[in-house]
Amino acid sequence: MSDTNTNLFRNAALAVGVLGSSALIAGCQPQTGAQAQPAPPPAPPGAVPVKQTKAQAAYQDQPNGEQRCGVCANFLPPNDCRVIQGPVMPNGWCRNFKAKA
Repeated sequence: MSDTNTNLFRNAALAVGVLGSSALIAGCQPQTGAQAQPAPPPAPPGAVPVKQTKAQAAYQDQPNGEQRCGVCANFLPPNDCRVIQGPVMPNGWCRNFKAKA
């Protein structure tokens, strides 16, 4: 391979790596505020609820201001949730937050 082809290949590979890394990082950021997606509608009566993954719920291990799992209507102590899969932290947060009545 000539030096020109080697440099072209190296630069193309670098560009793909940088663009791919940027897209991956942007996709991993929790969505808050105007970017947040609305929570899915509730399941119909009698349906077996399917829990969201933490990624689908944009779960994070830290609170969002005053909103946190420990004061959410979906939180099941000590570390479970009605809406998302897996253990959750009382100080965690997700887009399904619903304040207790």
